Amino acid sequence: MTEGYRQRGFIPPPDATEILLVRHGASAPAFPGRLFPKNAEGRGDPALAPEGVEQAEAVARRLAADPPAALFVTRLRRTAETAAPLATRLAVEPVVVPELDEVHLGEWEAGEYRVRLVEGDPRAWRTLEEERWDVIPGAESMESLASRVRAGIEAIVATTGPGARAAAFLHDGVIGEACRQAAGSRPFAFVHGDNGSISRLVVFADGRWLLRSFNEPAQLAAPPPADVRVGTSALVTRDGRLLLGLRTGAHGAATWAPPGGKPDAGEPPEAAAARELEEETGLVATRVRPVAWTSDVFISEGLHYVTLHHEVEVQPGEPRILEPAKCEAWEWFARDELPSPLFAPIASLLADGWRF
Repeated sequence: MTEGYRQRGFIPPPDATEILLVRHGASAPAFPGRLFPKNAEGRGDPALAPEGVEQAEAVARRLAADPPAALFVTRLRRTAETAAPLATRLAVEPVVVPELDEVHLGEWEAGEYRVRLVEGDPRAWRTLEEERWDVIPGAESMESLASRVRAGIEAIVATTGPGARAAAFLHDGVIGEACRQAAGSRPFAFVHGDNGSISRLVVFADGRWLLRSFNEPAQLAAPPPADVRVGTSALVTRDGRLLLGLRTGAHGAATWAPPGGKPDAGEPPEAAAARELEEETGLVATRVRPVAWTSDVFISEGLHYVTLHHEVEVQPGEPRILEPAKCEAWEWFARDELPSPLFAPIASLLADGWRF
C-alpha cells in the first residue's frame, strides 16, 4: 500500500440515526409579577421574541440545504414556532414528542425562574450550584427528567429509522440532559446552550449514544447593517381589534404586521402611513396620529429599521388584499388573541407598553 490510511471525517454507520438537537429561538421577555400564559398542561408557554423569529429563519436556511428526514417538536409553542420556517420550506408536518417538554419548574414555572435567576435570588442560583432542578419547590427530579428524555429520544429514533437524520426542536434543559446522557458528564455540563444552536447526537443500533457536537451556531455572525432605514406603520383598530396582515416576500416574511412601508423622499411619515394603508388594504384614512417609534435589527437580512407608528382612523369598509406579493391575508385580532409570530416592530411596540 503506497498511500497509507488517511484520517477521514466521521460518518455514522448505516444502521445509526442522527438527531440534530436544535434549541428553540429566544422567547418573549419575562417580567416580575407578569407570568407567561400556560398551556393545557400548566406549563409556561411564551411565544418567540422578534430575535427568536430571526433565529428560526437562520436555522431554516442552514438545515434546508441538507434537509433532515423528519422534524420533531414539543407541546410548547416556542419549539413549533422555531421549526415552522423549515417545516414550511420542506412541506413537512413536525411530530410532537410530549416526553421532551422542557424541565418542569414547579412553583417557578411561566417565567418566574428566569426572573429570579437574573435578579440574583440565592435559591435560584442553588439550582446551578447543586446541578439539580428539584431545588425549586415542586420542580421535576433529575431522575424523572432523565427517564423521559431517554424515552423521547428513543421515540424519535423509532420514528425516523436507521440511516436517516432528524431535527428535534427542543429546550435547553432537555438538550442538556440528552447531551449529559450521551457524554456521561456531570448534570449541568451541557446546560445553557444558545438559542437557535444545534447539537448533534448519534444513536447507534445497539442503543449507544454519541455526542458529535454541542452548541453549533445556526449561522456565522452576520455583518452589522450598513445603514438605518425608516418605516411607518398604520395601527387601525375596530371594536377593540387590531388589523394585521400576514407578510410575504420581504424581511419578516410569515410574520403578522400592521399595514405600513417606507416614506417616499420628502413625504411626511403621517402621509406615508395613510398612503401605504390605502395601497395595501383599500382603507382610506380620516385621521392619523403619531404614537411611538421602535428600533429593530433584522439580523439575517442585515437590516436595521426605525419604525414610526401611527394610530389611524379610517372610513367604513373592509380591508382587501391589494398587494398579494406583500401580504396574503388581513385579519382583525383582539389584544388577548394576537397571532404568532408578530413582525418585529409591532412586537417591540407592544413590549414597550402600547395598548389598543
